[in-house]
Amino acid sequence: MKLMHDDAVSETYVQKWAASFSSGTVTETLHFYTKDALLEDIALNRFCRGHEEIGAYLQLFYDAVPDMRISARKCLLGPAHAAVHWTWTGTVQGSVPELPDVAPGTEFSIDGGAILEFAEDGRIARETDYWDTANLLRQFGLLPG
Repeated sequence: MKLMHDDAVSETYVQKWAASFSSGTVTETLHFYTKDALLEDIALNRFCRGHEEIGAYLQLFYDAVPDMRISARKCLLGPAHAAVHWTWTGTVQGSVPELPDVAPGTEFSIDGGAILEFAEDGRIARETDYWDTANLLRQFGLLPG
């Protein structure tokens, strides 16, 4: 896969990347990352490098939120970078990593952002995610709001 310089192709790629999280399979999502990619989840202070660590982290979320959906709402594109405004929705069925336990069946919807840095082959070499944990905790009934 070559690095994309055409905005329409890049936006399509970003949309497919976001949609891959809805597949519920680590393999499909990891296809978008280089073997040594770095995933930074700033809200949960979690840093994962490489397919093994990223895959294990993703699997925790797939297990906890089997109906997880992530959709890319807006993208700002550069030749080797993208800034993505995304929405994450789902229904909690298990423990969410680094978060307090909530009752199974608890639904949520939060917005967040990702900065994606692409390698020469067009796959993601680094992803940095930012989202509002307080908003999620309010929806879980763990904070007033």
